[in-house]
Amino acid sequence: MKKIQPLLLFLILVISSCKKNESNLLTINKNAIKFNKFPKEDNVNFSNLFEYKEGVPQEIHIIDSTLAISNERKGANYFLYNYSLKSNKLLKGYVAKGKGPFESIGGGKFGVLKDRIWFYDPSLFKVVFLDKKKFLINNTDSLYQEFNLKKEDTEEYYFYGSVAFIDSLNFLGINKWGTSSKSKIEKVDLSLNKEIKGFGKYKEVWNNIDISTIRDAHSSSIGFNYKKNKALMAYRYSDVLEIYDINSGKCIATQGPENYDVYFTQDRMEQGKGSYYFMGKTKETKKTFVGSAFTDDFIYLIYSGHKPENRSESDRFKWQTGASIFVYDWNGNPVKKINLDRRINTIGVSNDNETIYSYDLNTGYLIKTNI
Repeated sequence: MKKIQPLLLFLILVISSCKKNESNLLTINKNAIKFNKFPKEDNVNFSNLFEYKEGVPQEIHIIDSTLAISNERKGANYFLYNYSLKSNKLLKGYVAKGKGPFESIGGGKFGVLKDRIWFYDPSLFKVVFLDKKKFLINNTDSLYQEFNLKKEDTEEYYFYGSVAFIDSLNFLGINKWGTSSKSKIEKVDLSLNKEIKGFGKYKEVWNNIDISTIRDAHSSSIGFNYKKNKALMAYRYSDVLEIYDINSGKCIATQGPENYDVYFTQDRMEQGKGSYYFMGKTKETKKTFVGSAFTDDFIYLIYSGHKPENRSESDRFKWQTGASIFVYDWNGNPVKKINLDRRINTIGVSNDNETIYSYDLNTGYLIKTNI
């Protein structure tokens, strides 16, 4: 089977002119507990931390007194940096741009385990591990292990839209392309390079709509709470979050406060001898959660709430960013809404739940606020 590079696939989906079918309405989880208002609402103002010139931050994690930052693909020479909050210095980068060992072409996700940092590159179908202690002191030997996500006994690779590691040998993958699987989450054993368990099922699958379109309409981010052994899916086109207990497989779903479902069409792109189906947007399609952060106690989700209007630069900016953060506990209970003084698309939160870090796309500064 011919493989398609994820970047090429993304460009096809975004810029191609496609035939569109009638509009459909998808309910992510019919058993979701709905609410209409957060019990508390706060307003906060960000202040500048420092000017970040090494790219555009995609994710921020706080490790003790260090900000670990991953870059978006565009304009990056390295994809991971750390900033010391004690010395107020940005140290040199890790995971260089390229296709060689311990290199990346970006667009991935990273996270922090007990003794290591992981970096997932969906374009090169691999995971890079860094020694956490060496990373924090800027040691050049921190890069020490790499895994290719090649399927066992085949020439094909696993491609997931995003992943979250449970431990050094197991991860959860979502939004998997090129498969007939109806599982929302796949648990993968990295040592075996094999999917060993699925969580959640796509409930609404119409006979005339391809599974790839359904999967795209369920697009989400994923996070994992190591202490509670719970996984989170926060959806991009509906204000739904699902929390899965990895031990029991049970799911808690919450929806609100707008209780908005997914409006979509099925689009198809002809490519070579094949065709590819994906979710088309309508005037009623709303962008919901565009960024996320997690602590031991709470879930923080950046909320956009924007519908596409005219594809202007301003319209695209609103689609990709949010001016509010929705906070939940790990049982799915809404805690509070935080109104921001500007639109953002990435956050990191200190584990004491007292400080939010982000990036101002207009000024190029890393920013912070107390909560």
